[in-house]
Amino acid sequence: SQTQGQKTDEASVYSIAVQAYRDGLLDIARDQLQIYLAAYPQGKHVAEAHYLLGDYFFRTGNFQPAAQHVREALQRQLPAALHDDAYYLLGRSALETGQYTEAVQAFQPLIKPGHSERWHDVALYWSAEALLHLGDFAGAARQLQELVESYPSTEYLESALYGLGYASQKAAAYEQSL
Repeated sequence: SQTQGQKTDEASVYSIAVQAYRDGLLDIARDQLQIYLAAYPQGKHVAEAHYLLGDYFFRTGNFQPAAQHVREALQRQLPAALHDDAYYLLGRSALETGQYTEAVQAFQPLIKPGHSERWHDVALYWSAEALLHLGDFAGAARQLQELVESYPSTEYLESALYGLGYASQKAAAYEQSL
């Protein structure tokens, strides 16, 4: 807390929020990030603050505000190192709120050819799940097939195989479904 007459600068407010986040004091971090955004709406770390709030709300199961904050972070100057994480959070939040088209769009940068491997398998799986909800069984099958072939030891393998069978059956590819 501040002593009387002491001013807190932008960097200090943001630093306190980040340190609380790193220390696992998520509610305190959330409060500090909100204070930062209110005090410095055009501040140097606005994109990162929105990203961290998006991550906080995702972790607490509040997917609407999670998506809103991640969208805001991506529209600003979010550091490139956080883009993949942000797209994953946006995709999963959209999926959880039934925004399947937005989920597919959010996962696209993570599954495009030549992209890094960091979120590739996970994005393939969740994007396929969104496509299944949209009734695009052929699209879902293509992504699940790529997941199964490219990541035979993924934690999503069993679910991907089941989903692939389901998608194939819905696309009337009964032999392939079996």
